[in-house]
Amino acid sequence: MSRFAPPQAARADAGRTPVAATRPRTPVISPVATPGPQPRDLLSLQHAIGNGGVTRLVQRQDTAQAPTAAPAAAAPRTELDVRYNGDYALAAQAVKGLWDTTGGVVARQQQAVTDFIGSGGAASTDPPSLAESLIVGALETALGLALGGIGTAIINRLGGTIRAAVLAGAIQGEATGTVPAEVVGAAGRLAQEFVTATVDAGKSTVTSYVSSSVRGRLPQATPLAQFGRGQMATLNEVSIAQGEQMLERLANAPAPERWVAAQGIYDALQASLRSAYVTQRDAMTDTWLTAQVRHVGGGAEPGVLNVTLTDVYADHRGPLRIDSANLLGAGANATVRGWVADRPLEDVGIPKVVTMNGSLGAGILDCIFTLRLWSAPPPATGPSIRSATPDPLAAYLAGGPATLQRLSNNRWGDDWLAAYHLGLQDIDGDDPRVSAENIVAGAHKVWDNIKGASISARGGSVGASSW
Repeated sequence: MSRFAPPQAARADAGRTPVAATRPRTPVISPVATPGPQPRDLLSLQHAIGNGGVTRLVQRQDTAQAPTAAPAAAAPRTELDVRYNGDYALAAQAVKGLWDTTGGVVARQQQAVTDFIGSGGAASTDPPSLAESLIVGALETALGLALGGIGTAIINRLGGTIRAAVLAGAIQGEATGTVPAEVVGAAGRLAQEFVTATVDAGKSTVTSYVSSSVRGRLPQATPLAQFGRGQMATLNEVSIAQGEQMLERLANAPAPERWVAAQGIYDALQASLRSAYVTQRDAMTDTWLTAQVRHVGGGAEPGVLNVTLTDVYADHRGPLRIDSANLLGAGANATVRGWVADRPLEDVGIPKVVTMNGSLGAGILDCIFTLRLWSAPPPATGPSIRSATPDPLAAYLAGGPATLQRLSNNRWGDDWLAAYHLGLQDIDGDDPRVSAENIVAGAHKVWDNIKGASISARGGSVGASSW
């Protein structure tokens, strides 16, 4: 018997209601303390309706007096269970295959790598001068971000796919009674545990494989080609580690949750294939461009996304518009800039500079402010070993959300931000409400207004001006 398949006897008994043992056809008539007919009555009945009739009467009385057992609940048969006719080993292989074989999650990541470094992606005739340590750091960072993002996407879908698997089985009439919530909950916990362990296996492989087989051994090629080939080779190893981890977890899953958990993971993987491609592509975009950053200033700099907001008065309510945006760097061609323009700003990992020349009062003053935002590592709380990830990746791409790092304004830019926070059209420069607290609050309010939207959704596009 396959170690994947539950005992057949157990599967056969699942969901059956225990049936009372059949009484002998000839009743035993003896003085017993029961609420039913007493011996004399039974003898009279025996003459009147026969032994068989008395037997049936006693059985009906006993059945009416005994508590009725509730129907035993059972986990529903899932689509995989039906498709593979109860062969759990085949079903587990199907789930594994959606992660590590052709058309699966890792294959979609590898396709994103191919597309990114190809002529339709970031291919550039003017490659940057990057040291191998920075290329390897970018490689590790991109895969770490991608694996984490893909895992999150899959886990976020598990709740819906687990419930859908149970509902589908119940609708098909494969479940007896009501499917207990504890089975659904247990299957959901198992599925999330399995996905987390599989993602972690991939991350561990990235660290170990890059250190042993990639670092110091990149082929002689352009930095972009090295960046891509290193990821392709590492993803081959990631695929093996993740497939083995998922299969091992599924093999040891307990019944009856195993079928529901397997179905939930399978459906979540199918729904995440597109996400795997996009997440890998976006992680490569962010790390490749951030690796070229030298300075996050007010002008056009490689790897820095500049966003200019449309002028509005400080009492403006509603979405802020984007007048224009700009992105330079090797590989920041029209295709890559289009990818960046269509992503929510908070999801773009490269450093960002947001600028506006707003209006107050009569609208004749220049109210200029500039926000500089990126994902920086948290401040150290004690002695620590410096990360092997080189700058600028370590400085600007810690993997968390972008936050306000620096704020610079002209004389009236401070006033505009304070007034924007307070919802005022005008404010005097000597007003005590033009405080550091209100200025910073206004800057955060600007970022909160635009971060969930893409540049294209707010009316802008990303150019490549060297101004």
